[in-house]
Amino acid sequence: MENVAQTPAHAKRRPEGLIAAWLCLVIAGAATVTFNIVNAWHSGMASPLGVVEGVVPVALAMIVSHLVAVSSAGAFLRGITFAVMVGALALSVRATGAVVAPAAGTLWWLYGAVVDTAALASLQVLLTLKARTREAAQERAQAETAAAGEATALRAELAALRAELAGAQEIIATAQAERADAQRSAQEAAGKAEVTARKLDALRARSARTGKGAEAPRSRRADPRATEVPSDVDAQAEALSILAAEPGISGAQLGPRVGMSKRWGQEFKKNLAGSSAGPEGQE
Repeated sequence: MENVAQTPAHAKRRPEGLIAAWLCLVIAGAATVTFNIVNAWHSGMASPLGVVEGVVPVALAMIVSHLVAVSSAGAFLRGITFAVMVGALALSVRATGAVVAPAAGTLWWLYGAVVDTAALASLQVLLTLKARTREAAQERAQAETAAAGEATALRAELAALRAELAGAQEIIATAQAERADAQRSAQEAAGKAEVTARKLDALRARSARTGKGAEAPRSRRADPRATEVPSDVDAQAEALSILAAEPGISGAQLGPRVGMSKRWGQEFKKNLAGSSAGPEGQE
């Protein structure tokens, strides 16, 4: 199976033109070194020294230019780099012209000028690409900082919303507890009202049996008052109805409500409380 090289997702993208700029700079440097060495040999310089004279200026210029290209160099360091490049190129123009003069004639200087100008242009491209890369990195850092600040603000807003939600849930829980208490109170009131209603029904049933003239037990025939219907039976029935609706009403208030005196109402509530077991037993 053919192996296909894949570029990692995190691989750093090289700026366009970077390879071409370095290739141009290397070719120009190689040509310049060659002509410098040949010119040194033609001048009678020994071979080792000729190599040093030809290689060192160009090598130093290329190394310095590389250091400037890969570092955040300021204007001063860039100026020094260009000065080194111009000096090395001036030496190479002279040496190149001396070598190519037999073939170039009066244009002996043009060959070296073309090669050195290409090298300077390549160096400028490298410095420009490095500056753009640095600016892009700064923009990415600013964008990441802004994103981090926005994320922090969103976290704070989320925390505030969670706090509001917790407060709302607490309020809901309190309301539910109050509702449960109200329901229990309503159930208790309904139970009391039901007991009072049964008492009222028992009193009405007893009054109805007495009014129909039903035969009383023999033990009570001797007392003619036992068959008499109370004169305030209607007031008692109405009072029981009121007590079923308003269990907390006082006797002094109950009496006038049914057309009787305050004392009557007090006595009625007292008798009703004392004989509360009687009607339930009759039921």
